[in-house]
Amino acid sequence: MKPPETLRAQAADLRAMAAAETDPDFKAKLEALAIRCEKLANQMQGNGHAKD
Repeated sequence: MKPPETLRAQAADLRAMAAAETDPDFKAKLEALAIRCEKLANQMQGNGHAKD
């Protein structure tokens, strides 16, 4: 799996964890991490660093 794909998979995992979380503060932090993973994946794909 290429790095952007790995980051997107991690974002999905973080969102799943956030959905099961009852603490609203922790839930928000997990969502924020998921967003950062997706942004980084998009940046890597756009600047050519998505190679193996």
